[in-house]
Amino acid sequence: MVRRHKTLLIALALVVVLGFAVWSWHWQAKVRAKAAARQVNVLLEEFREEEIDSADGNPIERQDEDPQRILRMPYEVIDDLLDLGPLAVPELIRALGNRDPGIRFGACWALVELRDPRAVDPLIAAMTDEDEGVRRYACKGLGDLGVARAVGLLIAALKDEDAWVRCYAAEALGTLGVPSAIEPLRKLLEDEEPWLRWYATRALEEIHRSNEGGR
Repeated sequence: MVRRHKTLLIALALVVVLGFAVWSWHWQAKVRAKAAARQVNVLLEEFREEEIDSADGNPIERQDEDPQRILRMPYEVIDDLLDLGPLAVPELIRALGNRDPGIRFGACWALVELRDPRAVDPLIAAMTDEDEGVRRYACKGLGDLGVARAVGLLIAALKDEDAWVRCYAAEALGTLGVPSAIEPLRKLLEDEEPWLRWYATRALEEIHRSNEGGR
């Protein structure tokens, strides 16, 4: 009877210890996630293009000559965001809805470099962003992540008003290697933009190689 009682006490103690360990792990994970989110917001501020007028809430042009503002190269900020790893992804996705185009651009760039599958749907939505820089990186990200269901959007992006969006869309279609993109890409071979012709040619070559390899 005593032995059984001791066994039950040991089992109960193990359950308590295990429960505390699980709680502690979840608590620490939340703390790390919150810290990462704060750091993401701090870093993305370096991409901000507008300042908010406290009087009416409308955006005004950011004064880059402000002596209090330390300017860094964009890739330096991206490197810091990448150092945060997967913990940065949720806040980067949230930042894609920011009103400032610079912040959306920085968030999109970082998500593309992180190549996290959680970014697929947000990147698809970013294909219609009003900022051409966001659309460019959205195209690149969908190609790099191999998102086949984005083919229609990428083909439509071949007619984007921004030439570099068209270039990135062509590159993504080449990466995906889908035969349905061949005809739309061939139409770009006569485009007046030399870089676009180069991207289209390269994409067609990649699609050809992909389909030859699959035979």
